[in-house]
Amino acid sequence: RSAIEPTQEVLFEDPLAVNVQDFWYLPIDCKRIKKDLPKLEGLAYIDDFDGYLDRKFYTYNAANGTVSYLGSLKHYTYIAEAARDPEILEILEKVYEETGRALCAKHGFDYKSHMEFTRTSLAKLQNRFLVDYIERNARDPMRKLGPSDRLVGPARLVIQFGGVPEGLATSIAAALFYEQPSDPIAMQLKSLREQQGIDYILENICRLDKEADKQLINLIKEKIEMLRKRGWVG
Repeated sequence: RSAIEPTQEVLFEDPLAVNVQDFWYLPIDCKRIKKDLPKLEGLAYIDDFDGYLDRKFYTYNAANGTVSYLGSLKHYTYIAEAARDPEILEILEKVYEETGRALCAKHGFDYKSHMEFTRTSLAKLQNRFLVDYIERNARDPMRKLGPSDRLVGPARLVIQFGGVPEGLATSIAAALFYEQPSDPIAMQLKSLREQQGIDYILENICRLDKEADKQLINLIKEKIEMLRKRGWVG
């Protein structure tokens, strides 16, 4: 489970305090186990562990990236505050729906059950007890804009299974404009954006092909213009 550094107020009360996520089970790849394990409370035996990892990464990480980069554009400091912003939440819900339909198509998950799973992700993001910073989650944006990472990866998966990644394209657009002076990778991204342009980043960092990924490229550019109209980017 996630463990976040407590606030100074909490540390003043208890110097040994650690804030942890309200998460009470341990997923286990049952195909890797030679003997049966006892049925203990909190152990979850998973048959399709690759599918489980796909679902967690493309649900939790995509949602985290969405809130982090959009939250940064709206000048939030904490993840929980950004995840409660109505405009960000509207885009986040699109991300959950898009990734959900694609994951269900790929792995055969029940859609209703999967959408219930997304609520655990949302609850974590909106949990004010877990004082987590946008800067910590958004750092190293060039890696997180990679072709198989939390935003571009699921966006391509959505397209692969016939969907249109409107929410994810918005998240990618936001990530392209992430700026944080304390993060050298973010400043490198800013330099590339200003000197080489968006097309260069999409081709060389996101590894999107001009022809094969034309739909996603055009959608990202469309969302950049949307963010400009909202005044979220310059």
